[in-house]
Amino acid sequence: MGATYPSPPPRPRGRGGPRSVHSPPPVSGCPQPARRSGLRVVPGRDRGSMTTTLTARSPEDLLAVVPFVLGFEPADSIVMLTLGAAHAFHARVDLPDDPRDVAEVLAVLLEPAVRHGAEAAVFLLYTGDDALAREVVARLEQRGRAAPRLVEALRVDGGRWFSLRGCPPGAAGGVPYDLSGHAFVAGAVLEGRVLHRSRAALAATLRPDPVAVAEVEAARTGRPGSAAWVEQLLDRRVGRDDPLPAREAARLLEAIADPSVRDVAWGRVRRGSARDDVRLWEALVRCAPEELVPHAAAVLAFAAWIAGDGALAWCAVDRAREADPGHSLAALVADVLTAAISPAQWEDACRRQRSVP
Repeated sequence: MGATYPSPPPRPRGRGGPRSVHSPPPVSGCPQPARRSGLRVVPGRDRGSMTTTLTARSPEDLLAVVPFVLGFEPADSIVMLTLGAAHAFHARVDLPDDPRDVAEVLAVLLEPAVRHGAEAAVFLLYTGDDALAREVVARLEQRGRAAPRLVEALRVDGGRWFSLRGCPPGAAGGVPYDLSGHAFVAGAVLEGRVLHRSRAALAATLRPDPVAVAEVEAARTGRPGSAAWVEQLLDRRVGRDDPLPAREAARLLEAIADPSVRDVAWGRVRRGSARDDVRLWEALVRCAPEELVPHAAAVLAFAAWIAGDGALAWCAVDRAREADPGHSLAALVADVLTAAISPAQWEDACRRQRSVP
């Protein structure tokens, strides 16, 4: 599971996520050749029952894993790739501006990692501030057994990586890297994953399409569909490539303003087909009139979480909260993301509940 966390409450300055691997010799020090054995990374972005395992044999491999599991290239971030957890678990959190906030930010990452049973972790710090990056690593090393074993820590800045373990500060000018032709990136494209250049670029995919919004606005009748109609429509339309007609989109968007009808929409999402739900709800968020955006964005957030796409789920939560800061479904998704609850755990709990007489 991949996650991108929001910032913990700042001091007043501060900002705010994790990823996964398997036991190695560490890829540490100044430039090294690739190793035959390496870190085995199981990305958490779900594709139904399909699981991809990546073996990282060099720092460049670790750097290529990050956009693969996050869906975007991070900046000013701490990224954690965990090893040995019961469920694949990775995360990103914004780097704090104030070194005094480092302990609080690390707690956001490490609490769920420990709870999931992660045995070891790799940390990648995307920043030009070497002193701040080394403060993060020092804090990690101070935690000892209260945190997963630190396998490697790299600072990444300006197309170069710098080891934070094994080289004294300023010992090397960094190692240039280029991921454009990396096998992990090519594999992501073949799998149909979209790798965005930044989190902002990912969030921009949920901005309104003015033409589509105008069409839906013109098609509104003020007669929203019933819960049964919504269920039938989604059963018929999820998984199709052709866009939802404006009239049906308008009726669906108005219908899910009713919480009981909205429950039908998100309650039908399942891991095996969640990517199809994500595609439909992404389109609905882009075409929704502003007052209807939070409901569609919250359903999208839930579907993205079930699909294992924590970064998109957080972007959808943010989009919902722009229009309705107290939206109940958006708050629910934010809670499960913050707690790093696995979609598999959620479905297991729902299955057990349905089996109770």
